[in-house]
Amino acid sequence: MKKIYFSLVIICLTISSSYSQVGYAGLQFLKYGVSTRSLGMGDVSSSFGFDAAAAYDNPALLSTDDHSSIQISHKTWFADTKVEFLGLKTVAKNFSFSLFLNSTLIPDIPIRTIPGPATGMFDVHYFATGISTARKFSNDFSLGIGVKILYEKFFVDDATGLALDFGMRKVLENNLSLGASVSNVGSMSKLRNAATTIPTTVRIGGSFPIVFSENKSELLFALDAVDILPEKAMHIHSGFEFTYDKILSLRFGIQTGYEAKKFFSTGLGITYNNIIFDYAFVPTESSFEPGHTIGVGYIFE
Repeated sequence: MKKIYFSLVIICLTISSSYSQVGYAGLQFLKYGVSTRSLGMGDVSSSFGFDAAAAYDNPALLSTDDHSSIQISHKTWFADTKVEFLGLKTVAKNFSFSLFLNSTLIPDIPIRTIPGPATGMFDVHYFATGISTARKFSNDFSLGIGVKILYEKFFVDDATGLALDFGMRKVLENNLSLGASVSNVGSMSKLRNAATTIPTTVRIGGSFPIVFSENKSELLFALDAVDILPEKAMHIHSGFEFTYDKILSLRFGIQTGYEAKKFFSTGLGITYNNIIFDYAFVPTESSFEPGHTIGVGYIFE
């Protein structure tokens, strides 16, 4: 198993180094996570989580536990951008499966053919749906794969595409969890004259929990190195989560290398019976509206 793990990490690094020039990737909604919990922790997403939202970036995380679940989230962003996510997860023996829908809408963009007042408005719409699966080879090692069907519409032009996700997760004896993934490997059809470049992304990171049994609390630290390959842009995501009595969670995260977002994010989570409520706040630079994400989940026993 160790050979498989290190082989995947080497593959991730090799793919990352193969992009030698700085470029630009479209489909920006694929660059940002959909897990409200992770967003509050700086969008760390390679090594922890268990639901369909966590598997959006690393499908191997589906095998973290054996419970089926459902997640719904709503995010508002700058320029009145709205992101809706629905994820379903089910488990069958050593395999876990997820189905998800992600819709992103940027409304009311003005149409101008000459300087002056707008002659009309149009919306930009992005959509992704897909399925992922993970196989648990042992209690501490799993691999995952997923496929996304992509759609974008800009004014009167639209395009479709297909992308694959690959991931792994390994838990060491000291409870350190390591994760690696390559997301959004694929291509789009032409949007009028040219095809949009998909933001293929490599993530490598880890997370480590510290349990305070006498206080019924836990502190989780997490760190990711994130490389958006077409843009040759390396980012560091880090965060922590403090949870009391498995009920209340407080979160904080830090990111590097993003121009539109500020370097930090915050969030909280409340768990009541099998219902999970999460909130994440991601401030932005300049006069852009901050990001607010609300998520609700249910875990089936």
